[in-house]
Amino acid sequence: MIPDENVGPRVAAQQEAPMLTVDALDASYNAISALRQVSLRVDAGEAVAVLGSNGAGKSTLLKSISGAMDNTSGSIVFNGSHISGRSPIRICQSGISHVPEGRRCFPGLTVRENLLAAAAPGSMRSANRRLSEVLDFFPVVRDRVDALATDLSGGQQQLVVIARGLMPQPKLLMVDEASLGLSPIAVQEVAAQLGAVREETGLALLLVDQGLGLPLALCSRGYILRQGSIVAEGAISAIVERTRTAYLGS
Repeated sequence: MIPDENVGPRVAAQQEAPMLTVDALDASYNAISALRQVSLRVDAGEAVAVLGSNGAGKSTLLKSISGAMDNTSGSIVFNGSHISGRSPIRICQSGISHVPEGRRCFPGLTVRENLLAAAAPGSMRSANRRLSEVLDFFPVVRDRVDALATDLSGGQQQLVVIARGLMPQPKLLMVDEASLGLSPIAVQEVAAQLGAVREETGLALLLVDQGLGLPLALCSRGYILRQGSIVAEGAISAIVERTRTAYLGS
């Protein structure tokens, strides 16, 4: 990009700053270290993958960013503001939405009720308007909106929790193990729907996964996380190849 001569260096730096910056992040469970000096970035509108085997620290990373657990040291900056130590509600309100692992649909609630539960505070009219906007991206979910969410197939439930993550109108959507336990056809459907959302809205995506189908379909860059540390980063094709040969299942 050619810099604008009329833009001062401080303004230009602000324009080029990543949406999310994680710097030298450490986190632990009791005395057990889970993340060690993890640093990464996500630019506005970018889709980034974090790959690694089970237990590598991928879920811990997302929990640390979303405020679901405290980091021991390091910093997390989102849109120019330090968010370490903020509550999950405040972090969500700032524009980060976290879709956790495990397709956690609320039992006993319909698809509609699951989605409305995550709507931003406001009137029911505005919540229903947002519900309609989100359902436009997920026709399969829309067709089952009055069914119990837990009665849907695994792939459909994954789409429900992704749709629920979009209800607060995030700028960054973090998705944890979206392909886990899904058939290849269901993974393709999830990739297609997430891709359509990103193309339409410019949403940034931070995707952590053991599988390789979603990262290859959606992401341009990636990181490999191993035993709590970033051991490689780069273009997604190179990262996936390295993951195939050296890390997954190791």
